[in-house]
Amino acid sequence: MAELLFLSHRVPYPPDKGEKIRAWHILKYLLGSHDVHLGCLADDAADLRQLDELRHLCASVGCFRVSPPLQKARALVRMRSGRPLTLDVFHNGALKHWVAQTLGGRPISRIFVFSSAMAGYVQGYHDCPRILDMVDIDSEKWRAYAPYHRWPMRALYAREADTLLALERQLVREFDSTLFVSEAEATKFLTLAPESENRIGWIDNGVDLDWWNAQPSGDAASQNCRHNCYWAGAGHQGFYSALRCRSGPASHRTRNPEQDLRGNGNGSTSGHNPGGIRRLTSHAGTGFARCEGPRRDCSLYY
Repeated sequence: MAELLFLSHRVPYPPDKGEKIRAWHILKYLLGSHDVHLGCLADDAADLRQLDELRHLCASVGCFRVSPPLQKARALVRMRSGRPLTLDVFHNGALKHWVAQTLGGRPISRIFVFSSAMAGYVQGYHDCPRILDMVDIDSEKWRAYAPYHRWPMRALYAREADTLLALERQLVREFDSTLFVSEAEATKFLTLAPESENRIGWIDNGVDLDWWNAQPSGDAASQNCRHNCYWAGAGHQGFYSALRCRSGPASHRTRNPEQDLRGNGNGSTSGHNPGGIRRLTSHAGTGFARCEGPRRDCSLYY
């Protein structure tokens, strides 16, 4: 089979967080037609325990441990005019070396990059088609965060929004194709970068209808649907912004986030920081009945 390089900013297995679920399903699909060389970063020691499963599936795996606080500190120290911090937050010298070795030593015919944060690893490589899954417009997330913070974070987030948008526009020009999570997100990007027309597309996140159709009525899955809202939140920053903002990519998935999430106190959420989520939902005045820790399988709720 043809060989493909797949880069992800997180270990894409198990699919227990929003940022992993999409990456995992795309990777699993590509494994059906390619020998995949997976390069990724691990910001949680627990992720390293999943590598045996990925090594069994992939032709090779280059996974490198990073410390988010240290990565962020280094990015701040290395801050340069016009360069988004995101690139340095996700830069890792060992992964860069692994990518160079893989591209130089294997007949890679395609490159798939999951998240604009990882594009820098192959930005200067032009020997085969490169596809970038930007998923969301990350620059718009930072723009949404900024108004709800005080200086200096407000200024830092606004700077990141501007510099990251410039990078996103550049990447769309350089990569052979760029994908987004939905038609709405792609359309929004076109308003920010009109020159991107005919260079972008989208792949919606789907629902496993076969799984749902196999569930008998009245089981646990059906009972869980009684919650008026279930939010599988991977991190509280975006979660809080979605509660507060009424426009932009962080909240366009609900008609009116504040109204929908305040509800009648019969909502449920899960994430890797349940304590932080509880504090945020209490502060924002939402009425989630349950705030759980990470779930290995969120399918009961979608």
